[in-house]
Amino acid sequence: MSADPAPASAASSETPSAADAGRRGERPVVPALAIAALTLVVFLPALRCGFVHLDDPQTVPRYSAVLRGLTWDGVRLAFGDQFFGHWVPLTVLSLMLDWQLWGKVAYGHHLTSLLLHALDAVLVFALWRRATSAGLRVVHTWRAAAVAALWALHPLRVEPVLWLTGRKDLIAAAGGLLALLLYVRWREAPSRGRYVAVTATFAVALLGKATALVVPALMLLLDLWPLGRLPQGDEARSLRAWLRRARPLVAEKLPWVLMSAAAGVGALLSARASEAMAELATAPLTQRAATALVGGATYLRMALWPTGLTAFYPLPAAGWGGMRVAVAAAIFAVLTAGALAAVRRFPWLTVGWLWWVLCLLPVSGLLQAGEQTAADRYTYFAAIGLTMAVVWSVAEVAPRVPFGKPVAVTALLFTLAVSAAVTKAQIATWRDSETVFRRMIAVTRDNHFGHLNLANELSDENRLPEAIAEYREAIRLRPDIALAWSALGGALRRQGETAAARAALERALRQDPDLPAAHFQLAILHEEQGALGPAVGHLALVITLEPRHAAAWQGLAAILARPGAARQALPYVTAVARSHPESADLGRLLALVRERAAAESRQPP
Repeated sequence: MSADPAPASAASSETPSAADAGRRGERPVVPALAIAALTLVVFLPALRCGFVHLDDPQTVPRYSAVLRGLTWDGVRLAFGDQFFGHWVPLTVLSLMLDWQLWGKVAYGHHLTSLLLHALDAVLVFALWRRATSAGLRVVHTWRAAAVAALWALHPLRVEPVLWLTGRKDLIAAAGGLLALLLYVRWREAPSRGRYVAVTATFAVALLGKATALVVPALMLLLDLWPLGRLPQGDEARSLRAWLRRARPLVAEKLPWVLMSAAAGVGALLSARASEAMAELATAPLTQRAATALVGGATYLRMALWPTGLTAFYPLPAAGWGGMRVAVAAAIFAVLTAGALAAVRRFPWLTVGWLWWVLCLLPVSGLLQAGEQTAADRYTYFAAIGLTMAVVWSVAEVAPRVPFGKPVAVTALLFTLAVSAAVTKAQIATWRDSETVFRRMIAVTRDNHFGHLNLANELSDENRLPEAIAEYREAIRLRPDIALAWSALGGALRRQGETAAARAALERALRQDPDLPAAHFQLAILHEEQGALGPAVGHLALVITLEPRHAAAWQGLAAILARPGAARQALPYVTAVARSHPESADLGRLLALVRERAAAESRQPP
């Protein structure tokens, strides 16, 4: 930081020609390569980690097109279907390419994410270097490098890099940062080609993840500082001056704003269709606001003191305490008021804080999706602004105090070293599924999600007594989750506790009559007891609810091949077909069962 040519307060005195000369004299390739290399070295242990059974690869194989690699049919599905509850076609295409190149070799998938993260770090450096040199006429190479390095090595970056489904955050950030960088270049030398380039890269960001919709708002923040296109100094006191200068800036961004609006509407519709978003009846606005405030304070704490990080932070079953919400609201109000008041003298503080707030707003609890208070991956793009504000503030203060520059440099190096060590330790908590889920339970309270997923992992490894204990703990914490009862029933069935298994599965279906997993487990239970008719009936329900359920089709084929099974199954399949007349698959199945039942009736006894 001490190597900057001049502090920002003196930047206005430097002429454009001097800035151009400084830009030519600098060699940004060296710090850019150093940032990329440092990021790769610190995150290298990620290549030893496996898949995690959250969405990797448990959900991904549900879409067979992904596992087939990059095909034209896969491209069509990527743009025409929802994956992970979102419309993220570019993310899906990147996963398809990974499966084409690496298959089930986990380190290949992690390598792609790691390279994307290193690219994002370089883009963070390039953005702040270019934006400040364009607006302040001073080449702030080392400040930009400090921002990029501190951001890239922070432990909160681990989740989007290690979690396969977090790829969407990496791609959206790459597209968004490149769009912002090209926007700065367009403002330096406006042209139609550069405007189209900004539009194209912004579209890439939105195709990665819809949360990139904040990019036009971030452009306005760059207009404020460092580009200086909005009122500053004494002029900032005049509302008329703000409106006069802001109108053309908003107008030039109108196509991008419309793209953001379309992406936002599409994301809401996708979340509603996949039932990922809570309805107002189950999550009222007061509860959502409380979650947003407490979550915001949680993000700030994790950014400044990143301890206890994990993959899932559950919402409290009893709701938020009033004192905690009040404290979180006070922190937000004080910091926001302070950032806005600083706009005339310290505009980088205003820009950095508003960048943080705007990026977190779409993923805050106001649009309650899932049951988490916060998620590490949500800070991926947001933390860029907060990190910039801290670095710029230190760099501005350091020259004004005794020994300020060497102290600032020492603090930077110390922070980078600590961040690298903590990040490596955090990477180790993502080694495999069991490690991730045990970490959830260890660092949070009453984490039903951690117990349930740990139980699934233990069940997959045939460690049934341990799995059953974890299922029961998850149910104790959240007895309303039908999937937990269904999974418990499956584990009890495999352990030979037939009566307890049946009771658990029937409890699951009382809570959710259309749960395919429970019907499938009941089908297996009936088949093991020789009740072939009810078994086929439950399998018929499974394929009605989930037509691509391969195991259900295989089970049907195996049972119907047995002598007399079709006659036993016919009344059950007929009843299911009457209750679901819209299912073409069920209609074909009923015709097949009738044909086989008729053939069995014609056979001599």
